[in-house]
Amino acid sequence: MNVKAILKRYRLKFGFTLLLVLLEAGLAILFPLFIGYAIDSAINGSHQGVLYLGVLGLSALIVGVGRRVFDSRFYANIYQYIGSNALTSMQDNDSSKKSARLGMIRELIEFLENSLPELIGNVIGLIGVIGIIATLNLNVFTVV
Repeated sequence: MNVKAILKRYRLKFGFTLLLVLLEAGLAILFPLFIGYAIDSAINGSHQGVLYLGVLGLSALIVGVGRRVFDSRFYANIYQYIGSNALTSMQDNDSSKKSARLGMIRELIEFLENSLPELIGNVIGLIGVIGIIATLNLNVFTVV
């Protein structure tokens, strides 16, 4: 089973997963800004900033939980699809080879489900911090 065939078969679900990962990372970047709004509004005697922070937190929670629920089912389907194709193509091999190949497939699925979203989130966070520093103070950004 080649990677292109898997991507073609599940392209919409991969795209939706990527969209949820990017949305989750984008919401995480907004937390410091909304904490600042909450502090400013508390100083001015208003609760509006705290409400906005609460809405942001609830939104991040819903997107994060939804992504993880969707991802778990999606990647379980991919594991089942790849695993069954691998087992049918290796009918003459012994059970230790089948077990080893299924283990490698499981590791690939684990990477896609857990490590890749974390990596994407960290890259988005880094780009966001660099962008925030650049807009706040250009001298700090250029390290002058």
